[in-house]
Formats: sequence, structure tokens, C-alpha cells
Amino acid sequence: YYFFLFEKFFSICGKNIKKNIYIYENQGWEKSYLYFSNKKGFTKNYSIVSTPIRFWDLRYSEKVKLKNPNFNCVNGKISEKILLECGFKKKDIKLVDAVRYENLKDFKFIKTIKKKNEQILVLGDHLKSSNILIEKIISNIVKKKPNLKFIVKPHPILNFSKQFMSQKNIKVIDDLNLDFFNDISTVISPNMTSASLIPYYLGKKIIVCLDDNKVNFSPLKNLPGVNFISSDNDFFKIFNKKENIQLKKNFIFFFNKYKVWK
Repeated sequence: YYFFLFEKFFSICGKNIKKNIYIYENQGWEKSYLYFSNKKGFTKNYSIVSTPIRFWDLRYSEKVKLKNPNFNCVNGKISEKILLECGFKKKDIKLVDAVRYENLKDFKFIKTIKKKNEQILVLGDHLKSSNILIEKIISNIVKKKPNLKFIVKPHPILNFSKQFMSQKNIKVIDDLNLDFFNDISTVISPNMTSASLIPYYLGKKIIVCLDDNKVNFSPLKNLPGVNFISSDNDFFKIFNKKENIQLKKNFIFFFNKYKVWK
């Protein structure tokens, strides 16, 4: 279907197109799309990776690529590094604005948090086993440090237990507004979620709960300043260390007036 669809499209419109931009996910239709686009030779193709690339994502491996666009566009140095490690050539990679995260561009960043306002953000997972581990760790933390305050954001498809969410130290929210982050010093995250990417960029202390018996699939694995724990004792070793809050400017990029896109 896609083969004949793109054959027809480029036979009619190909000469009038100078640039093609598409989301790069290594889907089957991309092969047909790039085949006819390159065959006609009328246009340059720009593949867009809209989120930071995870180290384990084989869709971006050079060995399984369907076809080669002219340029691969990523929005941060981490993603560029992973593509280079996967065999992409540097001349074929372009660093562009992180349009998906443009709401962060005008965020009023605060480096210091008043102790009385300090809170810890807890992110939920779609896996019950991950949530059980997080509940166990947080509950033990609360017993030892009842003065700590937690904001809990469950995963959209799976809540934490009612017993866990009813604790007086815990405030449950449905939507994570950026304004919350000015009072958040630390983020506790499950292993596999990408929800920890934004707080990482904002310079928050990231603590990932990792079951000792499971593979580490965190998109933040191997990144500086990211910590992994499996118990409340591990948490306190990390939490008690003082760190400066600084934006991770090389993680995602924002340029002046989107000049790179022009």
C-alpha cells in the first residue's frame, strides 16, 4: 500500500518539493518513502528524532536502518553521541531545537529551594512490580524521616495502592505542571520511564529505583548525576549529599528563534 502510495505522490508532487521532513521511528513506510524520494532525486530528506535517544533503542542502529535520509536531526549532544556510537557519520547529523520541549525554553529557573518548601517528586510506572518497589522504599523513608514531603504522580494507566497514597506526607497529583519543579529538589523514578528526562534537564537530583533482579533500561543510564537505588538506605546516602541545581544545557538544545530549522 505505502509503496504505491508514495510512488504516486512523488510522480505528481516530487518536482515541487525541496525538503522532506519526517519523524524517524524506523517504521515500514519509511522504506517506501525514502526509496521514491531518493530515486527521483528532487529533494533532501531530514529525519527527526523528537525525543532524546535511549541507549538500548535498536531502531536507531545503523545495522537495522531501512534507508538513509540525507540528514538525521536530533535535539541534544547525548542523542548525537548515541547515533555516532551506532555507526552514523557526524556529517549526516544535525543538532536542532527541541521543539517538543519548547515549554521549557521560557521556564523561570530557580537555583535555590527554601528548605520549608522542599519536596520530592515520585513518578509512577505502568508495571505493578516497579510501583511495589517504589512504595516499599518510600514507606521506609517516611518512617525514618517523617518530615519529608512527597508529590506523587501515578502513571496514567496504573495507580499506586490506596494505602500508599493515603499517607499524610504524600500529595497525589494528576497533572505535572512545570511550576511544581521550583519546589522539587529530588525526583524518584521507576526504571524504564522517560518522564525523568525533563527533571534531569532542569538539574534535579535524579534517583532511579532499580530492582536488583532486573535489567537497567533507564533512558538516563550512564548519564552524569543520575543515581540508582534498590533500598531506602541507598536513598539516604544520595539524598543527604548537597548538589548545586544547574540546567543540563547539552542534554536538549534551544537555539535563537529556531534558526537551525530554517
